[in-house]
Amino acid sequence: MHVRYTKWGDRPHWAYDNVLLGVDDHGTWTGGAAGTHLSRPGFSFHAQTTSVMCFAHSTGYAATFWSDFGVSAAAAVYVDVTTVPAWSAVGPDALEVTMVDLDLDVIRLFDSTLFVDDEDEFAEHQVSFGYPAEVVAAARADCEAVYRALEGQQEPFGRVGRQWLDRFSRGSLPGSGAGDELG
Repeated sequence: MHVRYTKWGDRPHWAYDNVLLGVDDHGTWTGGAAGTHLSRPGFSFHAQTTSVMCFAHSTGYAATFWSDFGVSAAAAVYVDVTTVPAWSAVGPDALEVTMVDLDLDVIRLFDSTLFVDDEDEFAEHQVSFGYPAEVVAAARADCEAVYRALEGQQEPFGRVGRQWLDRFSRGSLPGSGAGDELG
């Protein structure tokens, strides 16, 4: 399955492929192996570690849970505040999830530091991209809710995200139990 972020106005942003893992109350879960190629205009890289993502059902965020690779200042959980992720068929056996990245990111590092990033970019893009007032309000509300959930270890930011990550890292791919609900 393909993951495609845009910036407001259908400007290209991040694009990469993941594996569809399953769905639970928190969202649709996908996995990316170490070495997955991620690209955006002007920049690309290969992931150093395994990750799983939760694309919220009706809230504006996409959360990435990263495996620990021994760097305490690395992101353990990286949440992009977005429009509500939308799913579509892009072929007979292929899905794509798309969303508009609204700049704000809520990040928890492996050393437990928690912060909101790119507030300056969000303020700048409100003017330069012309975000509608309702988009600004929704992004701020979603950012605050995600921050509180991460701070309070509320699901899926407590044990659920790590369970999906552990199962994917062990090779529990679709059809072998990874699609089971985890709570």
